[in-house]
Amino acid sequence: YAGRQTLAPAASGDGGLVTLEKLMRRVQKMPNGCWQHGTGVSRASIYHHGNSRTAARVIWELVKGPIPEGLLVCHHCDNQKCVNPDHLFLGSHTDNMRDYANKRATALANGRQYHER
Repeated sequence: YAGRQTLAPAASGDGGLVTLEKLMRRVQKMPNGCWQHGTGVSRASIYHHGNSRTAARVIWELVKGPIPEGLLVCHHCDNQKCVNPDHLFLGSHTDNMRDYANKRATALANGRQYHER
């Protein structure tokens, strides 16, 4: 995506490994509990183990362990820049779309428009 930030591999020869400490240097803890990574408009990409990955996927693996193949790291908070492990869950694409539809329906039933944050 245009505007995506990238945390490049370290020059120290560590093979592009991102540690939790390195990742948290770019996190701003928000009043709503989100841990916002980066300063751009969209989610950040990070080079980790030689691959470009989203910050949410990297933090999930660092804190909670491997992500089974075919699963996404989804956001309870719907803030695509949030990397707070408590705001993240694993799910399929269908699970993610169902979560979105339920949140949108709840907002509309309460007379509000649903906006991703």
